[in-house]
Amino acid sequence: MSESKLDTIYKVLSDWTDFETADALVHGYFAGDRTAQEVQRFRARQIPFKKLSDEVVPAMKYLREIGFKGSLRFPFDNSTPDCWIRTNDGEVRGIEVTLAKARERVALAKELNETGSGRGYLGLSDEAPQKEFEAKLAGKRAMYTTEAALSSIGAAIKSCLSKKTHSRYAGFDLVIDAPLRTLPADRWKLIEPDLSAAAEPTTFHRVYVVGNSELRSGFYIKVLP
Repeated sequence: MSESKLDTIYKVLSDWTDFETADALVHGYFAGDRTAQEVQRFRARQIPFKKLSDEVVPAMKYLREIGFKGSLRFPFDNSTPDCWIRTNDGEVRGIEVTLAKARERVALAKELNETGSGRGYLGLSDEAPQKEFEAKLAGKRAMYTTEAALSSIGAAIKSCLSKKTHSRYAGFDLVIDAPLRTLPADRWKLIEPDLSAAAEPTTFHRVYVVGNSELRSGFYIKVLP
């Protein structure tokens, strides 16, 4: 396992680093050689890969998609926020990152790791009983409709918003990492107004939903002037 490479990422990103340098470092890690165990542990969000999967990758994807210019720093200490950014104009603000459907995604990663084949969607909330997850995974794969996926993932995104209402987030950006590759990009436009209404009362300055794929698929659901 290339823990030395991972240690380097954590060490470099824990101090102020130019975004282009940070992006090249992270991209180089994923483009390089990784063992099967390393891939599986990252996929399952296991330590020591958890902060890379849960904080670094979503935040970097967000900044890449909005064309950010400046530097960043990850505290890596479970404090708020998960990341600090500093624009070339000198503005400093925080980025908080959260995952939608975290339990489902871990369950699907476990299935893929154990069987070599996995599905992309279960349709369960993170609050569902464990027995429901077990029953779904024990059953046959099933087709799902656009409406079902929009409802389930939309509810998960709104659940993330409801858990981030504290005043300590005032002025920060919120990045919600959601399984957007479940549907074609244009389908998410159908629930953007509903998600924007849910994001509006939060104290975040911006709220952005980022997808779990290499394609640019994210979108804002809140942007203050």
